[in-house]
Amino acid sequence: MSASQLPSIDDQLVTPDNPPRTDLDGMDHARCAALHNYLVDYCLAADGRLDPAAEGSRATYFSTHGDAAEAVRPRLHPSLAAFLAAARTPDAPLFFFVEGMPDPDGDFNGFFDNETADNEDEPEDSIVRLYFSHMDACDGKSGGGMLYHQGRHLASFFVHPDDTECVFPVDEHPRSWHPLETILSNWIALIRLSKVVASPTDEPARYGGVKIGNWEWRPYGDGQIAGCVAAWDRLCDAIEVRRRQSSGATVDDDNRPSEPLLTPAAMDAAKIPDPSFARAFLGLAHRPRHIRQIAPGLSLPPAYAAAFAAVQPFTHLPRRVPQWDGTEREGIVPPVYIFFSEAGAPQVDVSGWRSSFRYYWDDGHGTVPDGITFPSRVPPGVYSECVVRSEPEVTEEAFRLPLPFNLYGARFSSGDEMKDMAADELFQHGFKPFGGNPNRPQRLERLLDHWANLVERGVWSVGPHGVQGSIEVFKDATVNWADYAIPSSCNCDAKPLADSGSTSEFCGNGCQEGFGSCGPAPSPSCPSSGGGAVGDRRIGYYASWSTMKSCDAVPPKDLDVSGLTHVIFSFAFFDPSTFQITPMDANAGTLLSRFTALKRRKPGLETWIVIGGCNMASSAANRRAFIRGLLNFMQTYGFDGVDLDWEYPGAEDRGGVAADFANYPILFSELRAALGTRGISVAIPSSFWYPQKLDLPAMARSINWFNVMSYDIHGVWDSSNRFTGPFIRPHTNLTDIENNLELMWRAGVNPAQVTLGLG
Repeated sequence: MSASQLPSIDDQLVTPDNPPRTDLDGMDHARCAALHNYLVDYCLAADGRLDPAAEGSRATYFSTHGDAAEAVRPRLHPSLAAFLAAARTPDAPLFFFVEGMPDPDGDFNGFFDNETADNEDEPEDSIVRLYFSHMDACDGKSGGGMLYHQGRHLASFFVHPDDTECVFPVDEHPRSWHPLETILSNWIALIRLSKVVASPTDEPARYGGVKIGNWEWRPYGDGQIAGCVAAWDRLCDAIEVRRRQSSGATVDDDNRPSEPLLTPAAMDAAKIPDPSFARAFLGLAHRPRHIRQIAPGLSLPPAYAAAFAAVQPFTHLPRRVPQWDGTEREGIVPPVYIFFSEAGAPQVDVSGWRSSFRYYWDDGHGTVPDGITFPSRVPPGVYSECVVRSEPEVTEEAFRLPLPFNLYGARFSSGDEMKDMAADELFQHGFKPFGGNPNRPQRLERLLDHWANLVERGVWSVGPHGVQGSIEVFKDATVNWADYAIPSSCNCDAKPLADSGSTSEFCGNGCQEGFGSCGPAPSPSCPSSGGGAVGDRRIGYYASWSTMKSCDAVPPKDLDVSGLTHVIFSFAFFDPSTFQITPMDANAGTLLSRFTALKRRKPGLETWIVIGGCNMASSAANRRAFIRGLLNFMQTYGFDGVDLDWEYPGAEDRGGVAADFANYPILFSELRAALGTRGISVAIPSSFWYPQKLDLPAMARSINWFNVMSYDIHGVWDSSNRFTGPFIRPHTNLTDIENNLELMWRAGVNPAQVTLGLG
C-alpha cells in the first residue's frame, strides 16, 4: 500500500471548523492516537513496508514495553494511558523532528521529566516526554522533544533543553502550549504542502540535504507557492478596493492583467536561481495596474530588467564560499530584494555577525573571505530568505524585513518581546511550539496575508497609489505590537466555557484548550510614553430622550463636546420587513440634523448614529437592503459613522441563531465596502457568555473598533443574585471587565480597537 492509498484522516485533523474538543477530562486520546498512527503508517507506506493485513497485530507503546509500561500506568492520567495503549510504536522516526518515543523507565531522554518539573516548580510526574527529538533535525542539539503536561493536557515541542525558558512558567507562555492533536495536525499539514516529504530510506534527499529516516524537509513545497500567490492576490484586492474608495474611481474589471511581477528576462538579469521559490512567486504573482505601494514605504519591484538587477545587493555574490577548514559552503540561494523601500530611506547595517544574511558568506569563523565584496549596508524592504538547500530546516519560502531602526517593545508571534538582536526580527515567529529552530523565519505567505488584514481593518490607510505612509510607520510595532505580530495559525477563539465561576475550571488555567493557546491570555501593556492604545479617541453617546426630561433637558445645541472626538446619537432602528432606517421615535426624528450640525461648532468632530435591532445579517438580501437604507440615512442627515448595537448574535436566549456567527462578520465586510472611509463600530457586552457567539477576529478586519459595554453590568436585574444584592443603581467591577477583555486578547484583538465605556 502506498501513502496515497491510506484511509483519509481528514475528520481527525484540527482545523478552524474542526477544533479540539473541550468536553473531555484530559487528552482526546482517540483522536491523538489516530493522528499518531497515521504518521506511523505514512512512513511505512512510503518505505513500501505497510501491510494492511497486519493491522490488528501492530505493536503499541504498552504492548512493546510490557511490564515496564504497566508499572508506570498509575502515574499516568487515564487519558494519556489510553493514548499510549493505542499509539503504535514507530520503528523509524515518526516525523522529521522526532527520533522516537522514550522508554518508560529510561534515564536518558526518559519518559517522566521530573528534573524539568522540579526546576519549573511543577508537580512531580506532571511533565512527560512523549517524543524525543532527532539531533540531525535540530542543528545537532540533543535533549529536546515533545513535553506533555498531564495537569493541563497541553504539549509543546522544543529542540533543546535551554528552550524551556520559552515555555515555562506555563502561565506566562500561553502561546507555547497546544493540544497534542493540534501539533500532530500541523505536522500532517506540512506533508500535504509538500514541505515535508516521505520517501524510501535509501532514496537520497532531492538537494543532498539531511534526511531523517524516511523524512525529508524540502526547501519549499508546491503548495506554499500557490498559497503565497493567493495571499498576494488578497493583499492587492484589499488595497484596490480601498484605493477606489479614496479616489472615487469606478470598478475596473481588468485590474489583474496577465503580466507577472517580473518576467523571466528580468529574473535572469538579476541572477535569481532557477528553480527557486522567489523565482516561482515573482513569475506567478500578477503585477497590479494601479497599485505602487503595498505597505508603508514599500513598493513593487521595478518591472524593467536592468533596473531590477541593478539594485540587488546579494544575487551577484558567489554561490560557493571557502571555509576556514579548507572546505566550501556551496549551493547558496541568495536573498532576492522583492519589495523596495522608498528613495532616500536610511539603509540597514548588515555588516555585523548578527546579520541573517552575512552568515552565508563568512568563512565559519565570522570573517568574509578575501575576494567577496559583501555589502555593509542594504536598503530596507522585503527580501526572500537566504538558504543552503543541503542544510536542515531550510525555509526558502520565508522572508526577512530588515529595517533601519530598533523596535524595542515589539513582539514575536510567540508573544515574547523582541530583543533587537537583528534588524529583521519584525513579523517573525520566535519560539515554535510545533517544532523547529526558533530562528527559522516566517513564510512570505503569512506576511502578505497579515498585511491584507491590516489594510482591511483600516490599520494602514490607502490612497490613490496604494498603502500610504513611510517606512517609519513600522515603528508603531513598539506600541501597537499586536498589529505587527503575525498570529499563530492555531490562534485562540474567544470562547469561554461558562458565564460565571471563579474556580480553575473557568479561570484560563487550561480549560480552554480547545481554542488554541491556553492559560492566561497575553495582556497588552500601555506604551512607556504614557497614554493608551486608542490614542486620543474619546466618544460620547447622546440620549435623544434627554430633551424630553421635565428638568435639565439637554437639546443638541447644549452638548459640551469640547473633550470629545466622536459623539453618537442614540438611537435609530430599522423596519424589520423593509430594513429601512427610522428614528427611534418622532422626537428623535426632529433632532438628527441639529445633532450633526455640532460638527460646525467643533471642526474634526465626527457624528455617528447608533442602530439597534437584529436579523439584518441573516441573508444576502437583508444585508443589501439594510446597507442601502443605512447609506441613504447617513447621507440625508450627514452622519460620519455607524455603531451597531446588536449585542447578542447567536444567543438563543436573545433571539439569535447559530448562523449569526458567520453572517455578522459578512455584514461588516459588506458594510465596509459600501461605507468606504466612514466609521464602523460595534457594541460588545461585558460578560463571559455572549462574546463567544461573536467571531471577533473576522469582525475586527472590517470595523474601526469595538465599544465594550463595561458599565451597567449589574443592576436591579440582579436583585436576586446573592453575590451582588438588590442594589438599585447600576454598577460594575474590574474583575468583570478584565475577564471580558481577556476573551478579546485571547482572540488576538488589537488593543487599539477596544474602547471601554463608562456610565
